[in-house]
Amino acid sequence: MPKYFLIACLSFCTFLCKAQVSSLKDLEACISRSAVHVGDSLVSKGWKLDIAMTGNYENDYYHTFSFGNLKTDPTRALAWLRIHNTEPAVNRVYYQAPDKAAYTLLLKEIETLQPDKSDSQIVDNQILTIYSTKKFIYQSIVTSTSYTIAVIAPAYFQDQTQNP
Repeated sequence: MPKYFLIACLSFCTFLCKAQVSSLKDLEACISRSAVHVGDSLVSKGWKLDIAMTGNYENDYYHTFSFGNLKTDPTRALAWLRIHNTEPAVNRVYYQAPDKAAYTLLLKEIETLQPDKSDSQIVDNQILTIYSTKKFIYQSIVTSTSYTIAVIAPAYFQDQTQNP
């Protein structure tokens, strides 16, 4: 087997195993871009728009994308990504990782930024932890069956926490 073929296969496997989110930068790149641009980019990379989980609430618009299918349950996605926007740009992204290992890699990236970390809170059977940097706010959301990392624009986060 040629060396380059093996490298290409390993790269493709990593690409699929991580559900196309290979680093925190992949998520950060969505913030402040138009929802149309981000959505088109995701679709071109194999994500599928889930119309049933897309909509709006007041001035908050959200678009939910799925990637791949679980081998154990083909009706469920390997990973989920939801972008939220108010006019004119995406202000937060939620990425439900395919497994704890993929989630842990992203969490380690966040921790290398040496963010301010809040105490974890349990809300509706979810463990929520907030990590703050000057550039982004990150939120870890863990349940017994899912691992999510959110990237939030600081201005949006500040508006939401100051106006309860």
